[in-house]
Amino acid sequence: MARRLARGETIGTYSIFALLGSGSEGDVYEALAPDGRHCAVKQLKFSAGDPGHKPDRERAFRLQKLIGKPSPHVVEILDVFVHDDLVYKAMELITGRTLEERLATETRLSPDEMAPIVRDILTGLDWLHGEDIVHRDIKPSNVVLVDGSSGVVAVIVDLGIALD
Repeated sequence: MARRLARGETIGTYSIFALLGSGSEGDVYEALAPDGRHCAVKQLKFSAGDPGHKPDRERAFRLQKLIGKPSPHVVEILDVFVHDDLVYKAMELITGRTLEERLATETRLSPDEMAPIVRDILTGLDWLHGEDIVHRDIKPSNVVLVDGSSGVVAVIVDLGIALD
């Protein structure tokens, strides 16, 4: 059902720039949001009208309750919508190295290096739980380390299998 999007194509209110990657859930594109900021748009691999994917569609649309509620430790959800019978999730574009990538080059992190990362992850999970969302897929590849003005900030990404 999914199809490859081209640069300049408009999906909903988002203008596509480039394919960022593909995964089991779908393709992720860099796009321009209506407010002018760059974002990530994920095209899910199933038809919105397919009754066999009703639970997947419902799981994607549950994330709508996070729209307009940013957290510094969880990827911001901008939109969840259907376009040409495909489901899309628009979210903040997070750039940085995943914790998995960092651990591949530095197999041991000191407690002083790891403590703020763990604190940020727990803060993000606490925020999600306060919004009645359970992530269900916390792992090093779903934590992005972003260089901030006061040091590295850990951000939880990939809410693809999150549940109420």
